[in-house]
Amino acid sequence: MSLRKFCLVFLPFVAICCKRYNDTTTTLLSNSAKGIFGRVVLFDENGDSVQACSSIQVEFECVDTTSGDSLGSRFIYHDSTFVVHTDGFGRYELLDAPFGKYFIRYFLPGYGENRIYNHIHYASKGDTLSDIILAKKPNATISVSKVELSSDKKVLYITKKVDLTGTQAKEYGVVSHFFFSKNPYVCDTSYFHEWVSGATFGRGGYSQEVVVQKSVDELFNSEGGDEVYVVAYIDNLQYYSYQISAKKYAFPNITSQSQVVSFKLDTLE
Repeated sequence: MSLRKFCLVFLPFVAICCKRYNDTTTTLLSNSAKGIFGRVVLFDENGDSVQACSSIQVEFECVDTTSGDSLGSRFIYHDSTFVVHTDGFGRYELLDAPFGKYFIRYFLPGYGENRIYNHIHYASKGDTLSDIILAKKPNATISVSKVELSSDKKVLYITKKVDLTGTQAKEYGVVSHFFFSKNPYVCDTSYFHEWVSGATFGRGGYSQEVVVQKSVDELFNSEGGDEVYVVAYIDNLQYYSYQISAKKYAFPNITSQSQVVSFKLDTLE
């Protein structure tokens, strides 16, 4: 067989075999790595993606609760903190992370932080976490002027006005974040129900007054009197929250609290 014929017949086969071997090797290395891996994505105040994702601080607090006494009671015996930073693609890794319960904090100046609460990691394997969002507070204000009920007493009509205050010429969007409570001091840290309504889009200086609709079903599942108090905030189009305790959440990018409006549940009967 001539050299030319040999090259045409066998070399493509060799190239294919080498490619498959390299792909498999990469996969095996990725699957066999031990630690915690993930990625952070950034969004600006307009809800647009930000490409530069380097130097985001990721703080891991590890609490190991595997030890116990002769009665089987569990107690904390190890508490460690590890800090890493993302690369230019927003990727991070904590190699050889010890076993334990992890509370993970993501932080970059100018952005609302984010957290992962109570993640259990086993040292014998690698964990790839879901993408984490960091975003900025949006430029807008909101007011709530009226709350009414539908004729069948099943839908709440809330009249809101959103003013976009950004200075850029481009269009952007924000969402309205509502909190409900039986307490007149309702806010993002004192509520029994929270709800995000539809987005408002426009350029800086744009103002929109609309009526949004919400089912009242969730508003009955709480203790207290018949009067319900409502407050609204503006939130980033890429909104998120994070858990900070067993029953408490934080909303890092809400801004521009509206006045409080109330209505009585007994009018639904």
